[in-house]
Amino acid sequence: FNAAAADDDHLGRGDRPEGAFMVQVPVLHVSLVDAAPREVLLLTMSKVKYETIVNADDFRVSLRAGDLQVDNYLPFAAFPVMLSLRGPRMEKERGRLKALKLAVQMLRPDRSGASSSSYQHFRQFSLALGEMDLRLDSNLIAALADIGARQAALW
Repeated sequence: FNAAAADDDHLGRGDRPEGAFMVQVPVLHVSLVDAAPREVLLLTMSKVKYETIVNADDFRVSLRAGDLQVDNYLPFAAFPVMLSLRGPRMEKERGRLKALKLAVQMLRPDRSGASSSSYQHFRQFSLALGEMDLRLDSNLIAALADIGARQAALW
């Protein structure tokens, strides 16, 4: 991977990276299950790309998804498709635009030991969302509140 030759779909620009890590997954499913146990929510993302690049001066992380959908699996859900973000439908635009793009770039600590060893300063943060449709019903909100209360009690 040569960051200097990277196109607009990559984080790396300018300096050659010290390290790079990239994962691409065609489809990713994440399920939220309550204590019953029953599936409450299902997150589905297509064309998922995660990328981390470490340069001499900064650390960059990026997450992109072509389409993103959250389904409400509770019985008698008023809105079975709770959240839907879709990438553009025009074929010529599909290669460039995404439904979800999240990028974070942080300054690396001073290696001379003059500053803290943790990442403290954000150089860049960006979040881009495509067209979105969000629908919630009271049963889902109650179920999520119950899961949150149970989880908080465990912490």
